[in-house]
Amino acid sequence: MLYHVREHPEYAPEDSALAKKALQRGERKFEQLLPLCGAQTLALVREFQNAVDATCVERTMTAAKSWRCESVLVSVAWPRIARCVHVEGRAKAAGVDVFFPSRRFRTDNAG
Repeated sequence: MLYHVREHPEYAPEDSALAKKALQRGERKFEQLLPLCGAQTLALVREFQNAVDATCVERTMTAAKSWRCESVLVSVAWPRIARCVHVEGRAKAAGVDVFFPSRRFRTDNAG
């Protein structure tokens, strides 16, 4: 991904100093960063994250099936997966219970 972005200047932030300050303030949402970057850049980032999420779900469900697991704990390694509806849907269809750490434990390895 890094090499792809480096090879395509159209993904460069419109104002990298403003983008850096926004990231330091903790701004991470699409709507917050959209004014600082081109829509093409943010669409690429969103698609990459969606692909990572889908891969995590697919690999987890494949492993759960091959190991005949009755339940799966989604840990903090997937901070976004907790909001991902299809992990619960896929697990339910496979007869696997899914558990998520409580929200307060999703910020570090305490989950």
